[in-house]
Amino acid sequence: MSIRFATGTTIRTATLCLIMVLSSCNSFAMKSDASSQPTSAPTHAKSAQSNFPYNSITSAATPMSAKYDGTNLLIAACDDTGTEMCYWFKKCMNNDLFTFYRVGYRNVNRSVSSADGITADKSITWLNRTESDNIGPVSTDSYADFVGGNHRWCKKDKNGKPGKGERTTVRTATTDAVTIMADSRRLSPGAAETQCTSVTVNVANTLYNPLVEPKRGAKRLSSPLISESVTYLVTGNSIDVNVTHTYNKPTTVRRYYGMQSMFVGETKIETPDGKYLTGATPETAKSFNKAAYPLFNRFIEFNDDGWCQSSWLETAGLGQHAMIAGDSPIYIRGENKTYHVLLFGSNVKAGTPYRWHGVYTWTKPIANNGSILAYTGYINGRQALFISTKRSMSNHRITVPGEWKEIKIIERTGDITLNASGNAIVISASEPSSIIITQKQ
Repeated sequence: MSIRFATGTTIRTATLCLIMVLSSCNSFAMKSDASSQPTSAPTHAKSAQSNFPYNSITSAATPMSAKYDGTNLLIAACDDTGTEMCYWFKKCMNNDLFTFYRVGYRNVNRSVSSADGITADKSITWLNRTESDNIGPVSTDSYADFVGGNHRWCKKDKNGKPGKGERTTVRTATTDAVTIMADSRRLSPGAAETQCTSVTVNVANTLYNPLVEPKRGAKRLSSPLISESVTYLVTGNSIDVNVTHTYNKPTTVRRYYGMQSMFVGETKIETPDGKYLTGATPETAKSFNKAAYPLFNRFIEFNDDGWCQSSWLETAGLGQHAMIAGDSPIYIRGENKTYHVLLFGSNVKAGTPYRWHGVYTWTKPIANNGSILAYTGYINGRQALFISTKRSMSNHRITVPGEWKEIKIIERTGDITLNASGNAIVISASEPSSIIITQKQ
């Protein structure tokens, strides 16, 4: 089968053969909006339309369980190796926003997941701790600090500059509503633990205008600026995040990082399609800009125990990076954290939804060396395979879990060919390349 791919402004032809059929890669999480999501920025190549029918998938969904007591949402997902991913959602950060608070894993001798005891289980190794921002705050107009996330309100400094003075206890954001679904069943506070294959958490937040000073004794700012809608889809070893911001007045966004990481114990960072293809240490990794690496949309952090956290940003909506200039940073490393950059000195309109979609994945890679990085996660609830080659290669073989008989190409850069051989995939690439595929359900 011959598939046409566009890479930047170049059209390439490649062969992708996995004993399966290919589908078109539509943007599954975003709705196009001409005013808020321009298409002039370089985007990752996507597959052409396939007219072949889909067959059935044989791989089973990861068994999960969920329990919600009205304060803590606990989720467990057990794989077939005895590793159970543990997720803990609650109101956290300085603004008490409902989001994922801890992500980790424990080793168990069972095939059925159980979320009981996650909050107190000392055997859990925590991989992500939300002690700062996770989905990111916003810095707007002339206010020097941020609203939302972990940031409380700052006063003016002695020169009258907003956001540069003393930090107060006044909150800059609130969570207004939370809805939790285990598969198609709504989780009510205090209900019995529920077995499921995915958990969806819908959160409505409000971020407030920091230029409207609070009244004396106020616990939060009073003038709404941004309606923030967040959907977390937890499946297997991944949290899939969709975020929409709607501003109630025209605003200049100084900085909006959106997706960022609080991975624990990182010792190495890789950025496929970015500056650090083969990796850098947290101390040597530096920010880089859009003009130098326009296709960058994923960073992976590694620890010394063989685990990594992948933060993938879909090339759609704000993830196209069309609203930041070429000399603006597209990746920021600072304050022991790693950031995607979505807006930087960008003007937004009132009433227009600005969206982004990304996936956090925690895993031990299938392959990770000087030639290739490969690992599995979940995108939009479907198992996904992430492959990045760090150099040219011919007939490089990796063993993959499950049966990949039918796929959907999410994105592709470079010149890469995949061929199936039993439970292995054979990879050839004429240059450093990247491809992400999911199983079709």
